[in-house]
Formats: sequence, structure tokens, C-alpha cells
Amino acid sequence: MDNKLKHDLATLSGLTYEAPNVGTKFSVRIPPGYTLIGERTSIPLGSNAASFYNNSTNTLVTGSAGNNVKNPIDLLQNIGVVFTEWTGQVYTSMALRDESLATLAQAGITKPNIIYTGHSQGGVTSQQLVLQDPNFWVLKLGLYETLGGNYVVRT
Repeated sequence: MDNKLKHDLATLSGLTYEAPNVGTKFSVRIPPGYTLIGERTSIPLGSNAASFYNNSTNTLVTGSAGNNVKNPIDLLQNIGVVFTEWTGQVYTSMALRDESLATLAQAGITKPNIIYTGHSQGGVTSQQLVLQDPNFWVLKLGLYETLGGNYVVRT
């Protein structure tokens, strides 16, 4: 994975913290080549997620935010991961992924590559998304600690 893609994924991961305001307040920060497809926030699950599409690489990026200090429920989700190795935040990102795939399908894009990315707790969510993806057959897991995130690629 080249450094530009790592930087783009870190930027997209960072933007997920701003959902549901990525498109209205932060669209200038979306890396060139990517288009915002959807955003989702769940107060009861303490999660934020956003998805982006890169037409030149036919890639859907589903990003999950990490700790959200504005939502105390997020802290409970983090504690849950420690004891159960699971977070309910995956359901927010899973629903967003499915909505994004449906949006792309309506535009005639039916088999995009998928990258799950997230920072901090969002990295855990990204890895759990892979386990819930019935079409995931090639797994590449990378950690780019200098940028503070994780990514998982479905090809």
C-alpha cells in the first residue's frame, strides 16, 4: 500500500468523527478522487461512520470513528470490547456499508473493492465488519501506526 493511499485512509477515518456533517461542513477535506456516499450516526451505540467512493479505483471506503468524547455511550462500547471483544458500533457501519453498496448499485456499480478503515475504536469496528462480510474472501490487514489507524481491504 502506497503512502498516498495510507494518508487518504487516515484522512477519511478522521472525517468519520464529523458524521453526520461531513458533506455539509467538511467536504473540502475529502481527498481528491473520493466522493462522499453516505453518513450515519447512532447516539444509542455511540458511533459515527461515513463512506466514500473512488471511481478511478472502483473502491468503496467505509470508515468508522473511534472514541467520541461527546457521547458517553461510546465509553460503554469501549468497555464492552475489553470484556467481550465485540462492539455494537459495528451495526452502524454495517448498515452504512449496505446502504452505500445499494447506492452504488443504483448507479450501475455492482462489484466495488471495499476498504474498511477506522481510527482507534473504529479500527476494531473495521475488523469486526470483515467478520460480518459474507463476501470477504481475501483479507489484507494493515496497521499504519504513524497515521493512527487500521485498514482492511476486500478485493
